[in-house]
Amino acid sequence: MNATQLMIRHTTITTSLKEVYEYRSLLINLVVTELRLRYRRSILGFVWTMLNPLLT
Repeated sequence: MNATQLMIRHTTITTSLKEVYEYRSLLINLVVTELRLRYRRSILGFVWTMLNPLLT
């Protein structure tokens, strides 16, 4: 890879991360809604989904 390709790749990654950051509230709402729908009848399932990544 030459310098131009690396610069383009870096710019693309930076732009993508900025977009994710800008739409973080939408992303959070979509994830929480999905988890609530998936585990609406199981309190332990929702809690486990949150705790599992924190414990590992």
